[in-house]
Amino acid sequence: MELIQDSYSDKDGSSSYESFIIESETQEILPIEEKLESKKDEGVYSFLDMNKNTRFTSQSLGSILGAFIGDAAGAHVEFFSKVNDSQLEDAMNLVGGGPHRIASGQITDDSELALCIFHALLKSQGLLNLDEIAKMNIKWISTRPFDIGFTTKTAFTPLIFNAKGIFEQVKSNNQSSQSNGCIMRVTPFAVWASQLSNQDLYKAVYLQTYMTHCHQLAIDSTYLYCLAIKLILNGLKDRKIIFDTVKEEAFFRNQFILCEWLEEAQQFNLPQTTINDGWLKIAFIYSFHYLISGSDYKQSLRSIIQKGGDTDTNAAIVGGLIGAFNQIQDIDPTMVRKVMNLRFNSEMIYQSDYDERKFGIKRPDFLVPGLSLTSTNLYEFFRFIPKELKVIFQGKLYEGNQVDDLIKQYPLFNQSND
Repeated sequence: MELIQDSYSDKDGSSSYESFIIESETQEILPIEEKLESKKDEGVYSFLDMNKNTRFTSQSLGSILGAFIGDAAGAHVEFFSKVNDSQLEDAMNLVGGGPHRIASGQITDDSELALCIFHALLKSQGLLNLDEIAKMNIKWISTRPFDIGFTTKTAFTPLIFNAKGIFEQVKSNNQSSQSNGCIMRVTPFAVWASQLSNQDLYKAVYLQTYMTHCHQLAIDSTYLYCLAIKLILNGLKDRKIIFDTVKEEAFFRNQFILCEWLEEAQQFNLPQTTINDGWLKIAFIYSFHYLISGSDYKQSLRSIIQKGGDTDTNAAIVGGLIGAFNQIQDIDPTMVRKVMNLRFNSEMIYQSDYDERKFGIKRPDFLVPGLSLTSTNLYEFFRFIPKELKVIFQGKLYEGNQVDDLIKQYPLFNQSND
């Protein structure tokens, strides 16, 4: 979740979204469901078995699933001011429940939006196709998400339902947002962009983040988070070198506030998680604190969840960064399987509160990890990891200096956090 929690309601013009999606699917713009496979646990492990289990792919999945698991765990105690030991154990066991009454292993908006990015990049075959990402984002909000932040909701309710419409909406209405929604969804994108130069990585982050955020700190913090994942996936293991490299990059780019945040992370000067609980500063500092302090994946999740606040998003962001150090086989397989094996029976009718607690909130197949991260989809996704940035926006291809020209049309803002 983000800085301001706001549930979706019918008054926001859902019929307009639905008509857009129906029209899009008629034109075969979003044929995601046709590619989905239904076997349980068919995805990450069988993909690695079939594809020689390279360190890069396995750690990439450690990052993506590391975030999803953190999301599902933290959702059990989302916005609790205090988390006791029993509640923490339930969260770490992915029991579900919580404020939204999710199923065991069910993800929230954080990871659903990550899956939207995954599907868009999968279809785009090595291009940063902002048109496809926009379509997936609008398709997502048409499902009436059970959890959605104000910044995201504002971005995905544009006057015109396309990438330009979203960008214009963000530029006009989200200038001051420093909510954590920009980082919570980014792990599939960070993996996809991990072979780009730092310069291209920054440009790619800029454009992808502009789907919801246009504040300088939102763009820059998301970039440094993706840069850290890039360094890890490309073989760096020494956490101090990774941390120092990120800090040097922040200084080089005159990101002095982020330099201060990184210093706070290193010096154990950590923010309270229950004040301004959706502020991106919280998850950013804790993620890099756990990185430099040497905390392992489970230690990091337990620590950030027990602090309370926006626990699902904080744990997703922490889990995505620290999870990148782990090959997916090294993450607790019980946790992986609870997320990957979850399915919703479309014929199921809930007759009681017990049914809701047991079976969770029905979501479309394209938002179910085990039906999206299949071996077929993962193979195609990794096959088209790009080494140079090419962007599609409004049906036009941008590359080289043309990307800079596109970015200039959508400036950043620097208002102070409210």
